[in-house]
Amino acid sequence: MTTIHLNLDGVAPALAPLDQWIEACCERDSGWIGTAALYASWTAWTKEHKEFTGSVSRFSVALRRRGWVKLRSRDQKKQGFAGWRLK
Repeated sequence: MTTIHLNLDGVAPALAPLDQWIEACCERDSGWIGTAALYASWTAWTKEHKEFTGSVSRFSVALRRRGWVKLRSRDQKKQGFAGWRLK
């Protein structure tokens, strides 16, 4: 049996599309941003990069799984996330 050894030093692991979008389009902030604005940015990014968009619900769950904190707006009418903004 042949054993193959790969040298992956210095090679960054591939990021999931959502992580790529976060890196490219979002940054930490002390404010709040609505889910609709984030999802619109995500949708544009996925179309440009030929990636699967998915539903807004699936998108929101994926952000929460990455530690994003979901909060309602001050007037309680909109849902969004604290601690982030679009670049």
